[in-house]
Amino acid sequence: MNLENSHIYEYGVDLSSDCAPARVVRMVGQNKRVLDVGAGAGSISKLLQEVGHCRVTGLEINKEAIKKLSPYCERVYEADLNDSAWPELLADEDPFEVLVAADVLEHVYDPQAVLKAMLSLAAKDGQLVISLPHIAHNAILASLLDEDFEYRDWGLLDRTHLRFFGIKNIQKLFESAGLKIVDAQFVIIPSEETEFSEKWNSLSYELKNILQKNRFGEVYQVVIKAVSKEQEGAAINLMTLSAGLMNDSVFANYGYCYCCDQAVRFTADDNWFRDYYICSECGSIPRERALAWSMDKFFPDWRQATVHESSPVPRGVSEKLKQHCNHYIASQYFPGIESGEEHQGWRCENLEALSFADNSIDLHISQDVIEHLFNPDLAFQEIARTLRPGGMHIFTVPLVKKGSASEICAELGEDGTVEHLLEPEYHGNPVSEQGALVTRRWGYDICDYIFKSSGLFTRIIHLDALEWGIRAEYIEVLVTVKPLARADYTVPEPGPAKQIKNPDCGPFAWLKAKLKI
Repeated sequence: MNLENSHIYEYGVDLSSDCAPARVVRMVGQNKRVLDVGAGAGSISKLLQEVGHCRVTGLEINKEAIKKLSPYCERVYEADLNDSAWPELLADEDPFEVLVAADVLEHVYDPQAVLKAMLSLAAKDGQLVISLPHIAHNAILASLLDEDFEYRDWGLLDRTHLRFFGIKNIQKLFESAGLKIVDAQFVIIPSEETEFSEKWNSLSYELKNILQKNRFGEVYQVVIKAVSKEQEGAAINLMTLSAGLMNDSVFANYGYCYCCDQAVRFTADDNWFRDYYICSECGSIPRERALAWSMDKFFPDWRQATVHESSPVPRGVSEKLKQHCNHYIASQYFPGIESGEEHQGWRCENLEALSFADNSIDLHISQDVIEHLFNPDLAFQEIARTLRPGGMHIFTVPLVKKGSASEICAELGEDGTVEHLLEPEYHGNPVSEQGALVTRRWGYDICDYIFKSSGLFTRIIHLDALEWGIRAEYIEVLVTVKPLARADYTVPEPGPAKQIKNPDCGPFAWLKAKLKI
């Protein structure tokens, strides 16, 4: 609604949108004879006439609004809907095919009487198209929890509203007026996008998640098509309808996203949370949020560091690094292109043969890349070589084998051809529609593999925190650390004789001291 216009109820309508006025116009249809009750300055009448090619009669009380309404109507009547005699003004009119009252009934003393009067003016097979605000929106409940019910110039608490409706009240209102609902649509607006967003955002995640259980808590308005009870066709019970968004999701909750660093809603439209438990603001998925949390926790100085990310994606951690890291190097791998060369607008880097100098990178980031390498041992050696002392490789890799031994799925033959040892499996590839072949199914023994390959120790971080949107399958984050000074500890030999010379000077000791853990 554009409140900058001279009349408060004059607004532009995008017919392709899901706003209430657009839904009303679409529900009326084409080439109808329409009575627009409480038509205001003609925002809906104009569309009904110009786009719907309807013959419109207007009914309005405000004289200034009538001046703007008149060009879109065949006739306009000045009428007060609170005066029970208003239908007499239309005594000479033929019955109307459709009668519209768009966000009108909440402004009158007796909505039931107005509905009955509208029905009396309808043709035998006539229809009423009505929109009403929903008072039980979660944003209103958030205001009430703050002991606040302040009226405003527009919206759900428009200061001219005289009546308020919950879903059950709307159902009963139509039935008591001799009408049955044959079509209904909910206008869904998240609490954080309403005029009460400040109230909503001040709630704790716990309260938000409790209010989320209100099935109709996201319903801002209801748009209804109703006919007389005598007409054929089944009636709709509003209480049985889907309420959209979070309530239609497999799972949903409010929390804090470490990728976009703000309060958000997380929703999953599929039981496979790893790919479908999405942040409403940045579109990140759980493993990306787990990696972002780990990056902030274990390498809090990443903004000032030299960070290389292999195979970034346009969301989540990659976008966070791109926007906030002072020296962020993003690379993709292109077969046949030398590491360090530019290709298709990207720097090409092969993790098995990096072009970076020794001790030149503070932090390597990779997300679900390691399971696609034919020679991961070379990659871990290269990562160790290029990390500065105290540097880290923080990465995700699906540990699908868990406590079982890692499994090789494919390897390169001597002639360079791929030999599949298991049924081929491909994952998404940001630079190739062919996808990325899974070469290894990793288990927890990856830490031992990294140590044998590079001499570096690795921790597996498993997070399960709904308040951060971190819950899914295979979202472990691995943190490999290059010690500040290799002289501080002895590298254990494989086998039972593993012994650190000084446990307080091991590869994670300096990190423990820094984080006070």
